[in-house]
Amino acid sequence: MINEEKYNIPTLKSTEDLKDLRSRFKNKLIGLCHGCFDLCHWGHVLHFAEAKELCDILVVSITADKYVLSSKNETRPIFKSPERIIKLNSIKFIDQTFINNAPTSSEILKNLIPDFYFKGADYINNKEHEGLKKEILMCKEIGIKQIYTNALLYSTTTFIKDVKSAY
Repeated sequence: MINEEKYNIPTLKSTEDLKDLRSRFKNKLIGLCHGCFDLCHWGHVLHFAEAKELCDILVVSITADKYVLSSKNETRPIFKSPERIIKLNSIKFIDQTFINNAPTSSEILKNLIPDFYFKGADYINNKEHEGLKKEILMCKEIGIKQIYTNALLYSTTTFIKDVKSAY
């Protein structure tokens, strides 16, 4: 297991931490990206870079392992939550990270109340996804602007297929 204290990983730990972040930075634009980010590839990094251009503080939350298992398949995530958090914290565009222990980011949205909720362009035509429908509804209820980034589309599933076919 990864020792988060040893590596000084700046991860938000609770919904109270999310609320505190919002209250400490009332005059700053806060953005949220949420996803699995299991095999973080260049498409993800471009997504974070584009999101960071529009906000002062970028928070990236990841789906906890048990919910990734139910939404992807039994072989994912390849990297466990603490490992994914370490990887994300090494990306210069990301200011804070959070492990989401719920199937959608709705609770994070409700507690952080970011100015922007960023999703990749692959979600533009995926609005029938049950989790995304809940997140869109929460954004509308609270008044959060939802933005689909223009970063090049490249999914982790495609990445895995590309690696398998190369070897």
